Amino acid sequence: MRKLHLAIASFVTAALAILVTAEPTARTPAGASLTNVSQHLSSVRVMAIGGSIAHGWDDTPSLGGYLARTFRSLSQNQTTYVFTNESSEGKGPSYYVTRMNALLAKDKPNLVVISFGMLNDLFDHHPISEINQDVVAEVRDALAHDAQVVLVTPPVVGASYVEFKTQEGPTLTSEIRAVEALRNPNVHVVDLFSQMKTYLREHHQTWEMYAADGWHPNAAGHALAASILTADLKHDRWLNQTPIPPQA
Repeated sequence: MRKLHLAIASFVTAALAILVTAEPTARTPAGASLTNVSQHLSSVRVMAIGGSIAHGWDDTPSLGGYLARTFRSLSQNQTTYVFTNESSEGKGPSYYVTRMNALLAKDKPNLVVISFGMLNDLFDHHPISEINQDVVAEVRDALAHDAQVVLVTPPVVGASYVEFKTQEGPTLTSEIRAVEALRNPNVHVVDLFSQMKTYLREHHQTWEMYAADGWHPNAAGHALAASILTADLKHDRWLNQTPIPPQA
């Protein structure tokens, strides 16, 4: 019996020694795990799709349009935004449906910006339901490539007040609703169009001050759109984070 007690005592002593000298393990907060917590990024790869306005038409060439201006301004803070503009003249959502996955594989973005002016789609009488379907498909593709997505409605132009005065606003509102219906925490919306309209009204200004022609803003229009968009995004905590993973 005495030998048994001595053996047990020796075992306990050895076990305690192992516990004391063992390396501590990292502790995960209650309710969290390494797979469901967003991570901050010091450098964010941004990919944009859209038409000629998003591409920067009629802005000062070196400044690149309202989207390029915005992410250049945001890069002056702690995070660097590496901006790739895949927007293309005269192209709408339908153009990118079959090209989206190839662009995502090439650019490997952390953040995808979708900003269509919709003027060509309205001119060609494309059904709103088809426009929404294409935009939602592109959002889903971006999410499948582990990117966050922000839908940015376009700057106002002359056609917003004249040619498509009664059509552009409702079309953009429908697009917003279609994207918001996904109810995904990694999908965000900035209604630049409505904010710019409000700015012009409150400052007693007209669209002509910011227009290169009826369909495109001039450099001042791009600058105003960028200042509004930058102010919107500046304090958004999701902007420089990895996506929120799906909850089990």
